[in-house]
Amino acid sequence: MPSLKFATQCILLILFSPLLAGCAHFGDDFTAYNEKGEWWDMGYKFDLMWNQGGEPLQVMANSQDGDLRRRAIMRMSEPSDPKEREHYITVLSTAARAERDAICRLAAVQQLGTYKDPAATQALIAAYSVPANMQDKNGVIQVAVVQALGKKKDPAAIETLTAALDPKNQEDLRAAAARSLGQYPDYKTSSALLASLKQERSTAVRYEVHQSLVKITGRTVPPDAVAWEQEFQKAAATGEPLMKEPNAFIKLVNWWSE
Repeated sequence: MPSLKFATQCILLILFSPLLAGCAHFGDDFTAYNEKGEWWDMGYKFDLMWNQGGEPLQVMANSQDGDLRRRAIMRMSEPSDPKEREHYITVLSTAARAERDAICRLAAVQQLGTYKDPAATQALIAAYSVPANMQDKNGVIQVAVVQALGKKKDPAAIETLTAALDPKNQEDLRAAAARSLGQYPDYKTSSALLASLKQERSTAVRYEVHQSLVKITGRTVPPDAVAWEQEFQKAAATGEPLMKEPNAFIKLVNWWSE
């Protein structure tokens, strides 16, 4: 129960709070309960503020605290050492697929999205195929995976991104996939986007599909499936490359949007 020690810790916390207020997790730390469900454990709060529970790999191996695990994941930046990087990717891949808390899976997906190693792309693809759990009824994880794959610009992601355009998927997932495909100037990508434009009924998704088609082809064609198909056929008949070199203005806009 609270005691003189508790009162002393509270005073110390109040005295140091101006210094700690700038910390990203200060509010969470101040209101945190320890593993026994005790709010008054100021030692636990100080440990959170200063140590974040310990080294990331140590936290992932020993702690079941969802918030500590999420923080550990977000601290797992891509190492330069190949062996260490491989280990980190393995841990993050497992977290992206199997963490109990959806917020930890989401953190792992976002962290993998920052890695340049091609193995991270494969880890994201594997995470995409894992069914949503009860904490992710809205498919937030899959949307995050698709967004991360778009930023990576790894051709290995195209198949997953085109599959995400399936009309059976949720609208926000299809829209995210269409937007991400705009980072892949490839004939297969263009064909998938055209197929989506033909059958897609959602205005939001059609907008993203059209924007990506314009971006990767450099062609200013209206958001009409027939017009785009005619453009494709014309390019095929004349032997003209489908991917036109965009003009300087479009290049500038694309660069700015990225």
